[in-house]
Amino acid sequence: MGALTGTLTSIDAKHAYWINSTSFDPIEVSIPNVGFDTVLPSIEVAKGWNLVAVVSLIGDAPGTTTSADTYFGSTDWVTAYTFTPPSTWSKVVPSTFATVTFGNGYWLYVSEAGTLIPR
Repeated sequence: MGALTGTLTSIDAKHAYWINSTSFDPIEVSIPNVGFDTVLPSIEVAKGWNLVAVVSLIGDAPGTTTSADTYFGSTDWVTAYTFTPPSTWSKVVPSTFATVTFGNGYWLYVSEAGTLIPR
């Protein structure tokens, strides 16, 4: 097991992470579910590109999908991309009935700074 390097000191469910590794060993991270007594998460986004996680507030299983317009709807989003190994980028744009996948990270482009409130 290796340690985190650089300035990263913790991993949470509000952010997505790009991990570069020379190993083919699986990476496992345990992130606790959001409890009923927990303040609902919100993700501050800056104008431009943001790497964000798609998290479920009601326990949807990783791999299930939800409407991109609903999930990103609290922001002025323009486009989003997700990466599927080994080399596939998928583009998501508003008003196309596109979906996003719980448990995935997305490069989200927003035209204005704001707050992403998962729905």
